Amino acid sequence: MSIIRDKPGWVQDGKIIDFDTYTDQWDIMSAITQTVLKYRKGPIVEIGMGSSSLVFSKIAKRENIKLYSCDLLMGGIFDSFQNKLFDDHICFIGKSEDFIKQFQDTPAIVFIDGQHDYEVVKIEAEFFLDKLMIGGVMFLHDTFPFLDKYLTENRSHDVYKARQELEQNPDIDVLSFPYSAINAGLTMVMKHPKNDDRPYWLRNGRVA
Repeated sequence: MSIIRDKPGWVQDGKIIDFDTYTDQWDIMSAITQTVLKYRKGPIVEIGMGSSSLVFSKIAKRENIKLYSCDLLMGGIFDSFQNKLFDDHICFIGKSEDFIKQFQDTPAIVFIDGQHDYEVVKIEAEFFLDKLMIGGVMFLHDTFPFLDKYLTENRSHDVYKARQELEQNPDIDVLSFPYSAINAGLTMVMKHPKNDDRPYWLRNGRVA
């Protein structure tokens, strides 16, 4: 992997970043992530770096787990940081399709917020849903924008289609928050055993 091995640190516009400044917009994801990790301990993976990286790095460092971050630029398009954020922060600089080819771990948490394109997000979601541990959670951003004017290529675009497809999968539970996450919508996907393999009382009620 194209891993950045520089000394830990996070800088924006030449200043040290204050974590609290970036926490509020990811409050729901942060709270759920911390709860899930109490019961399903494992690595965190994020596609797309930015303010979410600061939230995940704080949690991962405290829980002594790995954080994998993938983006075309170190720190994301807003230059949120210039070096890895702690010792177990593994940064892949490149396309998610190349990151996926080399990824072998079993994450407890996955966050997809890279290229805002349905076809790309679909591939990422399918890959990481397979890799995700049972009881783990995958988050997708830009899935529930509240106005159609945000359905442009430089905003949420057509990522909502990936959410709609996931909602049809009987092997997972899907819940979308229209608020939080910069008001672009945040979808949470919890992985369960295959629906047909579950005891009857644990099967998905959406399936006849």
